[in-house]
Amino acid sequence: MGVLSIVHSWHFLDLRASATSPKEISLLTHKGGETLKVLHVLGEGCGCSEFTAEYLYERGARSDIREIIYFLGSQKDLDFDFKSKGYEIYFKTMEEIKKNRKKINGVPLFQVYSKDHSLLYSGGYSTKMISRGSKFMDLPIIDKLMAKGIAQSNPVFGCLVGKEFANSIDPLGLKY
Repeated sequence: MGVLSIVHSWHFLDLRASATSPKEISLLTHKGGETLKVLHVLGEGCGCSEFTAEYLYERGARSDIREIIYFLGSQKDLDFDFKSKGYEIYFKTMEEIKKNRKKINGVPLFQVYSKDHSLLYSGGYSTKMISRGSKFMDLPIIDKLMAKGIAQSNPVFGCLVGKEFANSIDPLGLKY
């Protein structure tokens, strides 16, 4: 029972990512008069990412910022046409992320960058575990960043990604 509760609680690790590498900055260049760029990172096989994908699809991309979705997995695993909602979407593998020296330990997460590519926010969408009906806080965080340039980062409550990180947390392979 103790092992099972520990395995279950792994979803509560702080899985925030590192800043985007210089090789990926070109992806984040501004178009038009946007003030911020938002990078949403979702992953296949993660229920939290599925709920986040549904939320993002329903709300659509904001017109005053550039919103990009990185989906870690295959296009066949995604049921939404995000482009029709104003998002840019890129499908990535963990190998591609590593090659660009990007460190992503868990999903879903989002990052907000200023016009000069400074990382303003890297964290989760909520103060609690993401589930159906969760209160997503990305829009208030973005609004606060636009107004004040600073916002408190939420932990990433989600699923581990990357075999190396998963192996360091779960060496017996009980969950990952």
